[in-house]
Formats: sequence, C-alpha cells, structure tokens
Amino acid sequence: AQPNTVMLRLFKLAVRVEGIVELVEQLLASSPSGRRRFDRLLAAGETGRIDLPVPLPTYILYWTASVAPDGQIRATEDLYDVDTRLLRALNQAEGARHWVDASRD
Repeated sequence: AQPNTVMLRLFKLAVRVEGIVELVEQLLASSPSGRRRFDRLLAAGETGRIDLPVPLPTYILYWTASVAPDGQIRATEDLYDVDTRLLRALNQAEGARHWVDASRD
C-alpha cells in the first residue's frame, strides 16, 4: 500500500482508501481510545477491529466506465464481472426500458 493508504475490509470486501489517517481522525474524533488503537495497529502493521462510536452509512460504488474531466469516456477492466451480471439482470427485468445491448461484449 502507498503511504496513507490502507485496505479496509467491509463485508468480505477489501477496499483501498486514500487519506486514511485523515478519515480516521474524523471518524474517531469522539473516541480517543479508538484512535490510540488505530495508531498502534498502523505503527505495528497489524490488522484489527475498531468499532466506530457512531454508525456510519457506507456506500460501495463500483464503476467500470466514467467520464474524464476532458469529457472522454473511460472504461476500466471489470475485475469482478459485475457488468455481465448487471446487464443480464436488466435484460430479464420486465417493464424496464434498456439502453444497453447486453449481447455485445
């Protein structure tokens, strides 16, 4: 991992988070003991669990296409084969209007 980047494990999913120290400072602002535990784990290079003082709604978004600042469409590799499953489900949905042809690869 790059400096200030940590892998978080959420729901059996590993997520790379940049700026983790700043994020932890905000999330554990009201939990000095949680912050001390994080600092110890990070310094030791160990993993561990730290419960947040307040539940945090978390949304995991997985994009394989995006628009660059210059307006160009960028496509990235679908590492988890989500696009195929999503398109299959959309094509099987009744009453839905589809703009994507799932038969194309």
